[in-house]
Amino acid sequence: MDLLLTGLRQGRHVYTTFPKEGAPAEPWRKPQSLHERCRRAILARATLRVLKGSDIPELSSIMRRRLTTLEAKNCVEVDCAPFVDTCGYFIYHRTLAYRVRCSLDGSEYMATYGGTCSLMQLAQDIWRWQWVYVMHENIMCIYALVLQKRTSNIFATTDVPQMTQEGLEIVLVMRGLCFPEPFLCEVAQKITSAIMYVEERLSFGRCERKIIYVNQKRILIDNKLTWKSNVDTSPHQNSAQSVILGDKVSNFRRTRHRMYRKLAGHRALASRRQRPSRQDNAAAAATRGSGDNRWSEYDNAEMINVMQTLIHSNRSEGIS
Repeated sequence: MDLLLTGLRQGRHVYTTFPKEGAPAEPWRKPQSLHERCRRAILARATLRVLKGSDIPELSSIMRRRLTTLEAKNCVEVDCAPFVDTCGYFIYHRTLAYRVRCSLDGSEYMATYGGTCSLMQLAQDIWRWQWVYVMHENIMCIYALVLQKRTSNIFATTDVPQMTQEGLEIVLVMRGLCFPEPFLCEVAQKITSAIMYVEERLSFGRCERKIIYVNQKRILIDNKLTWKSNVDTSPHQNSAQSVILGDKVSNFRRTRHRMYRKLAGHRALASRRQRPSRQDNAAAAATRGSGDNRWSEYDNAEMINVMQTLIHSNRSEGIS
């Protein structure tokens, strides 16, 4: 705790999670298992980024979880937050963040703190893995979860952002410029598309400027798995690390309902003109009952199979 507060006064935290770059590798205390050798060979051949975007029917969700669950010793710390963006300004993430290099595939990622849980709890945490499976071109994809066994801290690996939307706005204001209207329309369209994609199966929350990033001409929203509100309300939280996390994220449901009412206005008008029959109402009720209560009717193993089926069906329909 003292180290965290000391790092906070200096502007850079000194909490050590990953081995430093250039430090001697930790010696193996026992021979590697066949499972570990196969996992290393797969990730060395197909990196975590390629594995995230690939749709392999033979690769079950359980095996994908094992491939994308790493240990802290599998990553090397290159830098710690705050990072420097393309314009020379600092990027402050709202959780503990590191720039790490994965020793299994040789790629660099940003590792952000996402709460605490044991390896057994992580395997059964369906909500956390739902956010890991989120895949949209305007959402920060999570490539793997990194577990530090000594402290049970969980870190999510994502792309390293080049700049925040808020920082880009500051740069333009300092130079007497402003965002062009086509750019604002494009940002609004991409953010709305990402939020509506997430709201189909999860609750996104309030979208603020500080969670919008710019990375290689792409507008990205931070994954909700590393938001402070979710880290604090997680059933397996680390109360010591909540000192240096960002501000709260309020509820977004009212704005979502208003947006849905505006977008579905023509549907409400059509329903007034033509009332549905009793058969239609019965079919709709059966559909709602089988869809909304789906997750409460299955145990953990069957939930994994249902989630895998939904993910593959969405990708086959063109949702990426």
